[in-house]
Amino acid sequence: MKIRDYLVLGLVLLVFGTYAGILLWNIWPIEEISVAKSGVFGDSFGVLNALFSGLAFGGLLITVLYQREDLGLTKEELKLTRDEIKAQHLETTFFHMLRLHQDVVTGIDLQRQTNKGQQETKGRDCFRVFRQRLEWPYEDAKRANPNGGERVFVTKAYDSMWEQSQSDLGHYFRGLYNVFRYLSEHDFNDKKQYGNIARAQLSDLELIVLFYNCLSERGKNFIRYAKEFAIFDNLDLSLLLNKEHVRLLDREAFGSNAEALTLYSTGTAQKTAQAG
Repeated sequence: MKIRDYLVLGLVLLVFGTYAGILLWNIWPIEEISVAKSGVFGDSFGVLNALFSGLAFGGLLITVLYQREDLGLTKEELKLTRDEIKAQHLETTFFHMLRLHQDVVTGIDLQRQTNKGQQETKGRDCFRVFRQRLEWPYEDAKRANPNGGERVFVTKAYDSMWEQSQSDLGHYFRGLYNVFRYLSEHDFNDKKQYGNIARAQLSDLELIVLFYNCLSERGKNFIRYAKEFAIFDNLDLSLLLNKEHVRLLDREAFGSNAEALTLYSTGTAQKTAQAG
């Protein structure tokens, strides 16, 4: 029982006890028994019966009010339960998508013919190869047209890399895109926290390849999520084809990346911005 239940019970007992005490005070001591006095005594209990009828009705009303309040609490508890189930479902789906994406990364398998014969590269190590496939055509484009501008060089480099790597990177980028889109479009309790978890799964070289994907026509839809979740907060600028390429992408995508923000705010990369 709740405290208020004890208070109501105590009030009823107090009323009953007070009335009984007054009644006994008026008729005590009982010196004679007569029909008249017994009638008065009976009438007194008739009043008491009426009083208890009223108290019973009041108790019924209180019970109804308690039930309504308990029902309200039950509805609130059900709502909280539904919210918890929804949050749990979102979290489970998110981590499932993340595991599927990691399976995609693990499944990447490159077979290359080198001077030493057939060479196989698997998993995350493949992104070192993808970066090399960016670097060589980038340098070729610069030599072929020194005044072409950095965005032109980057575009040529990415297109060349994509021609060689589409079968491996196409599935990779679609999976990663869907992970961040799922985070963005659903009501997570802390999107930033889950965004950080997803971002932490990306290696340094994955971030480099993803960065240049965002600069390409094929990856332009990813930019909104790069900005929303500051995906390049941990980007290692030393791995870029040119550090000043950071200015080719919106500042928000770099989060609190001190080196990128410093480069962004100085005039050393002004030519890059103008070329873009």
